[in-house]
Amino acid sequence: MKLINKFFKLWKIYAIFILSILLSFTFEAFSFGYENILLLFIISVVLVIMESRSYIFGFITAIVLVLFFNFFFTDPKYTFMIENSKYIITLVIFLIVSFLISSLMQKLHKEATRAQEGEQKTDALYNVAKGLLSISSTKRINTFFIEIIQKNTGFSNYLYMDGKIYSAYNNHFEFSKYIKHIEFAIKTGSHIGAGTSYKPDLPFRIIGISVITGHKIALLVEITENLKKYENDFLNAIINLYKIVMQKEFAKADEENSRFMAENERFKNQILRSISHDLRTPLTSILTGSTLLYNEIDIDEETRRVVLSEIIDEVDSMALLMENILQMTKFQNEEVQLQKTKESVDEIVSQATNNIKKRLLKHKLFIEKSDEVIIMNIDAKLLIQVITNLLDNAIQHTNEDSEIQVQYYLHDNKVHILVSDNGGGINEDDLARIFDSDYFTNEKKDNRRGFGLGLTICQAIVEKHGGNIKAYNNKDNGATFDIVLPL
Repeated sequence: MKLINKFFKLWKIYAIFILSILLSFTFEAFSFGYENILLLFIISVVLVIMESRSYIFGFITAIVLVLFFNFFFTDPKYTFMIENSKYIITLVIFLIVSFLISSLMQKLHKEATRAQEGEQKTDALYNVAKGLLSISSTKRINTFFIEIIQKNTGFSNYLYMDGKIYSAYNNHFEFSKYIKHIEFAIKTGSHIGAGTSYKPDLPFRIIGISVITGHKIALLVEITENLKKYENDFLNAIINLYKIVMQKEFAKADEENSRFMAENERFKNQILRSISHDLRTPLTSILTGSTLLYNEIDIDEETRRVVLSEIIDEVDSMALLMENILQMTKFQNEEVQLQKTKESVDEIVSQATNNIKKRLLKHKLFIEKSDEVIIMNIDAKLLIQVITNLLDNAIQHTNEDSEIQVQYYLHDNKVHILVSDNGGGINEDDLARIFDSDYFTNEKKDNRRGFGLGLTICQAIVEKHGGNIKAYNNKDNGATFDIVLPL
């Protein structure tokens, strides 16, 4: 089937080439001008690139057409010599334009392909989450888990749990001689073996799954080289989902674990909503924009910039959303350990504002610095995420010409960081539960991305630092979020 498709593709390219040659002679016969023949050839190069999806193929076509033009249309005709120097310049410009078009279309094609692959991976994660969360027994969860990895990555793999091995196709695996390596990976929660710096001579990679209390679990993946980034991300995402499901399963032991299972069920719904809506929506926008840029021949520069800007904005928003989902997973699993260091609040705010500069558009951002240098003992990465979430929330929920202000100061040996806007404020009924993600995802049915999830993460991070966060409507007819942290 692939051979037949390649055959038809070659015939289409051949037809484009022949048709452009015939039309060039027609243009000459009707005295349409040589510049129109060159424009015709540029269109032919573009069509060849679209069909072959190879800028090298397009550039070769451009060279052949230049030689053809030189041979048949420049004096002296029917030779490759050129008497008029202006034709040399014209042909060089033609080659440069053809090369630039070829390179640009190749890049756009790669972006469109990457976006399509991302959407496919998102669909796969959605189906995995739905499948894992619908299974109840440990054995069935383990079997489904390794079958999904085999199906989506092509890697043979085994799951070690409490001295027992699970395999997708009941393959026998002698793990006893690797038990020390397996226990080390479980204890450290790390990747060891093939493709890593520790024990790279092992015929597989061992991934320790150490979050589930009272159980020793590791994933063994048969690989001989480094994992590609998307493969590594996919494995980590599947493992995180597996952790959530297994924690839910083991949580049935007592009353406290029953409460944890109910909380996990709520978290399951948030994961499914985030993957099915919050991730699929920006990926669809990216795919649509990339396809538009790829297919439009005469698209103007302004439109191209607008589409590219929207793609970048969606990627940035999706990255922030993924970070929020990851942090929510960690807080849900009580994995978060603060990495506190002495940091300047000036630097923290600067990094957070830099994160959202591309998404500001017509919003105006003002920074009101403290009169004194404030040094705090904090987890800088997490606090930057808090301020970034609040700024992103202000951008999403205010008009594009609104003003956003970040203010920070020291009062009563506590640091206050305020993010304010003048975009209309928050409904009084919502203020009391503004940090409750369930309120907006279930009761309010708010379709705007990230509303509630980002604020929930903000509250969790701030409280983890021993501080608090509150929201209120300010005198400028807007909303203010006030973060209070100990030094």
